[in-house]
Parts: sequence; structure tokens; C-alpha cells
Amino acid sequence: MRRVIVGLLAGLSLACSNATNPLADSVDSKAERAVAQAPGSIPYIQGVHAAALPAFDDPALVPRAFNDWGEVVGDSFNLASSTPSTVFKWQATRGFQFLRLNPDSIPFASAVSVNDHGQVAVQLQPAGQPIEATIWDWFGHVKVLRPLGRGFSCEPKSMNNSGIVLAVCYVPGQSPGANTYPTVWTPFGNPDGLHVGGGGSPILGIAGSISDAGYIAGQTPNSTGFVFTPTKQEILLPPARATYPTLLGAGVNDSGWVAGMVFDTVHLHFEPAIWARNDSLYLPYPASSGEGGMNSISDDGIAVGSVVDSVTGLGVPVIWTRANGLQRLPGLEGGALLAKESGTAGAINHVHQILGNIVMSTGRNRAVVWTLPAVMSKQ
Repeated sequence: MRRVIVGLLAGLSLACSNATNPLADSVDSKAERAVAQAPGSIPYIQGVHAAALPAFDDPALVPRAFNDWGEVVGDSFNLASSTPSTVFKWQATRGFQFLRLNPDSIPFASAVSVNDHGQVAVQLQPAGQPIEATIWDWFGHVKVLRPLGRGFSCEPKSMNNSGIVLAVCYVPGQSPGANTYPTVWTPFGNPDGLHVGGGGSPILGIAGSISDAGYIAGQTPNSTGFVFTPTKQEILLPPARATYPTLLGAGVNDSGWVAGMVFDTVHLHFEPAIWARNDSLYLPYPASSGEGGMNSISDDGIAVGSVVDSVTGLGVPVIWTRANGLQRLPGLEGGALLAKESGTAGAINHVHQILGNIVMSTGRNRAVVWTLPAVMSKQ
């Protein structure tokens, strides 16, 4: 699930020098790099280590998620054929493993989440059939999860360390919003909607994140974000009709804090946002400066995402804490080239390692892991 980085650095042994570690191209955002200031109003965070992952330099490989043991899961796009994608998992010590599928019967597959038991939540699209939520386990078996109802398509979004899968189930062809149900599967494979108080009709809408503690972040059909708590309460997120929690993977933590974005009806763009448990709303970026969104939030309240830099117009990876506000994560180049990089930070784990990507000044897209200082301000 969202704890995607902790084992990665242990498994890769990412060092701060290319000469000592051929697996990673890496830099530190201190000393000589500190002279390069953020081109807009966003200061660089200091003392952060950035490491590129050369194993994913092939543009046909798209990493989606990690777990604490260094497994990376994602999609492999065969650019030389008509096969849309297949699913992979990768570790430094084991290399790549691919989920081999018959492209005639399963023309599309996508990995969305991996937990610390090596279980991968996979979306399958059988030819001419509803979308299936499945689990690809450590031993290579694929288990198709029973849909919420007959004829339902179910798109998996997240999975926690208890093996509970979160998906969005709907009846194809019916009106959007009126037939879309956030759905969870128990470890035994039984599907159920989200029932406020444990009874009544299930919640309509979409959901994309589930934490280990069981908090779920989603959105109602009228574009109001919500948190569904482990005690089966629905908490709506302000402001109504304009709140968008992150809807894939890591948008809610074990305290019920949510990362996402708010639609600004004055400037007509999305702004990055974080909601605390007491419904407090923090907007990390001035509304008039640009747009963006937060993609993930750690259990101690550190959020990561991307915003559009007000000077360059490029999307840049950022980190936010309540104590220090919004700061930009370091890039892979120095001097004037640094201002030409773009990218995003996609997920953060318990030990403050961050997964994302950087598009360098040359246009080359690199998968990146940032490691935060051992001591830093949090909530």
C-alpha cells in the first residue's frame, strides 16, 4: 500500500555516490546544491537525498507502488506490439517478474498497490467482460475477487497490510454517480459497500485510499470529499462540492488525515490541500500563485505532491508540513539546469522516504527516491 519506500533503499543500498553504487544516480540538497534556489516562491528543503533508479529508465516500465521490503510494482507497456500492458514486480535482489497474461483474453492489466506481504492489487480487463479486481500473491497465484453484484465492474485502488482491498464498483452503461459504490473486500474475499453506522444503503461515490488502521478517503457524487472511519462514520471534507482527495493509493493516513486538492472557483484551478481529523483545512500554496495537488500523507502528517511553479510554469515535486509549509524537493541537475526540471512526488512512507519522478532538462524521465533527514519537523 502506501508504505512504498522503506525497504527500497535497504534493498537497493542507495548511496550518495555513483562511484560507490552503480544502481543509483544520486545527489544531496545541501552544500553546493544549496546555492540553487527555487525559481518561484517555493524554497528548497535542505538535507534531502535524491536518488534516481536506473532500473526504470526504460520508458516501457511504469512503476506504480512499493512496499516496505523493496518490491516495486507497476505496468510494462510493450511499445512494439498491440498489447497494452502487463504487470511486473521488481526487487534489486530478484530482478523483474512479470504476470504473463494472454492478450487475447486479457487485453489490459494494471498494478495499483502492493502490501508488505507481497500481495499486489491488480486491475484486469477481460475481453468483453466487466473489469475485475484481483490479487497477485507472493507465490504467483492470481485470485479474482467476487464483484459487489452481478454484472458489476470493480476497479481496485488500494490495499492495506491486512490484505483488505479497496475498489470502486459500478454497473457499466448506467448513469455515472448513481451506480458507483466504494467497495472493500475482507481477507476472506467477501465484498461489501461502505455502510454508515454499519447498516442502511451503501455510500455512493468513489474511493481511492485505505490506511492500515482502516480509514478510507473518497468523494461523493457531488464532488465532496469524505473520510469513512473504522467506526463506520462518514466525515465530509470542506468545502462542499469542491474537494478531491487523492483517489489512488496513499491519500489517507492512520489518523484520518487526507491529502488531495480543492477546486478554486475564483482562479479556476486546483489547489493542493490537506485535511486534519478536526476538519481543519490547510492550503499549502497561495491560490493566486498556481495549481497542484498533494498525492500522499504519512502517518505523522508529512504530505507530498506537486505544484505548478509560478515562474517557470513547470510542475515540481514538493513536500509539506504544518510547521514548515510547502518546500520543493531537490532535483538531479545543478545550476541553471535545475530550474528546467519538472516532476512529482507520489508517495511517502513511515521512515520518510518518497517515491516520485523527475523529468530532467533533456526531457529524460527518471524514477526517483528522496530520503528526508532523520530529524525534521512534522505535525
